[in-house]
Amino acid sequence: MKPPLKTPCDDCPFRKGSLRGYTGPHGSGAELASIVFGDGFYPCHTAVNAERARGKATDKAFDNAPPCAGACSMANNSAKLSRCARMREGQDAVGKREDVFKNPGEMEAWHDEIPDPRTD
Repeated sequence: MKPPLKTPCDDCPFRKGSLRGYTGPHGSGAELASIVFGDGFYPCHTAVNAERARGKATDKAFDNAPPCAGACSMANNSAKLSRCARMREGQDAVGKREDVFKNPGEMEAWHDEIPDPRTD
């Protein structure tokens, strides 16, 4: 198990200005937020992908990955203390960050309400 990250990855979906609509394998920003705020462990997607590229099975990649720093920071920004010990460790390591969404609603608005380029 890797130690918690102190900063979110550049392409973290919890980071403001991230690729709009990218929520990894999740169907929406709302689904992603509900998973993170469900008190389970949520690993860093970059670390999981790196472990899988090295040939680790998905479950082992999840076990070895640190908690997602973006998810931990958004929880801190929202005054949400996770019941998951690994996520709390991540929350302690990353703290609050201005470059991460303040709450699930802000993230959902970014990822789920994609503007129509024909009207912008």
